[in-house]
Amino acid sequence: MAEVLASDYVLFAEAKGLPRRRVLLLHALKNALIPAVTVTAIETGQLLGGNMIVETVFGWPGLGAPRRRKHLRAQLPARAGGGSALRRHLRDAEFRRRSPLHRAQPEGAAVSAPATAAAQPDLRPVSPLGLGLSRFAANRTALASASVILAFVVLAVAAPLVAPHDPAEADLFRRLQPPAWAEGGNWSFPLGCDGLGRDITSRLIWGARISLFVALMVIGLAAVIGTLAGLAAGYFRGWIDTLVSRLVDTLLGFPYLVFAIGLMAMMGPGLHNIVLALVYKEWVFTCRVVRGETLAAREQDYVEAARALGCGPAHIMLREILPNVLSPVLVVATFRMAYVIIMEASLSFLGLGVQPPTPSWGAMVADGRDFLVEAWWVSTIPGLAILALVLSINLASQGLRDAFDPRLHPS
Repeated sequence: MAEVLASDYVLFAEAKGLPRRRVLLLHALKNALIPAVTVTAIETGQLLGGNMIVETVFGWPGLGAPRRRKHLRAQLPARAGGGSALRRHLRDAEFRRRSPLHRAQPEGAAVSAPATAAAQPDLRPVSPLGLGLSRFAANRTALASASVILAFVVLAVAAPLVAPHDPAEADLFRRLQPPAWAEGGNWSFPLGCDGLGRDITSRLIWGARISLFVALMVIGLAAVIGTLAGLAAGYFRGWIDTLVSRLVDTLLGFPYLVFAIGLMAMMGPGLHNIVLALVYKEWVFTCRVVRGETLAAREQDYVEAARALGCGPAHIMLREILPNVLSPVLVVATFRMAYVIIMEASLSFLGLGVQPPTPSWGAMVADGRDFLVEAWWVSTIPGLAILALVLSINLASQGLRDAFDPRLHPS
């Protein structure tokens, strides 16, 4: 809506003296609803996939639960599956000419004396990536969220050093022991124990490894595949663009969770399989963004200059276009990382992810669903960990979008 209100037709309507309410309802709203309708159509499929989670939690006999149980019972295995100076001069001059972020040259006579050269300001162009990172650092909320993410990463990497107990060590004498601050708790097990007497603190720390590993692997592979496919589709157009676009549209037509459950049913549960099952569809989101950015960049003057210099398609895509589309790729990857963490937890909750005794946040939530009243901490604490990490990633990604969006920083 903010972008629509800044459009010329809205400003023209206000200049004609139309009431603010009429401008909003008749001019701005119907144009602002286009992305809302698109997102609603996509999210409808995701809600159908989430229906399986709700049926599993509450035991409702819906359409998804019987089909899932029958399908998984028939197909899941018993065990987890595991060159010249002129060219350089022309290219440097073209970069300085097309860069909208370079600093202006000082007016007046040129200074050529070596003694005064050091006193001149730095005239090198400012990197868009560096400028965006400086804006991100000025956003306190985004910076605090990044600090929380960093804390989770440090805990995951240093899990063997900071975890107080073996995450798989069970002791039925400690079964459902409450947290240390509750009656009957013990500071040796600060967050309590689960139904098998395992330390929730240690399993929470080790479970962060699984969630972050899956998220980083899925987002990394999806970003590489989606970027390359989007570059090829946007630059070459023709049958390549048609093939990639139809494949993307087909994959987007499947609800994410249902699609992942079907793949896991064919491949079997396990850490590597859950990564592959999520990558199969995750790359399409990066591909759509990169394709749109490439379609706009391929008509720019610096791409035409590279073609005039005799550069090949691979050089133009990787050396000229790719650096200019990395910023939106970074933002999309950060946004999608939070969703991948939720997907991994959902599959583990359904028993299709990492198999016991390996700790996983989704499996920890599932382990405590039978004790929600008498032992709330078994499910609540890993659920709060998922909430804290996903919320931090969303806030940090919003800060990245605000820092790198050129429409918010026209100067």
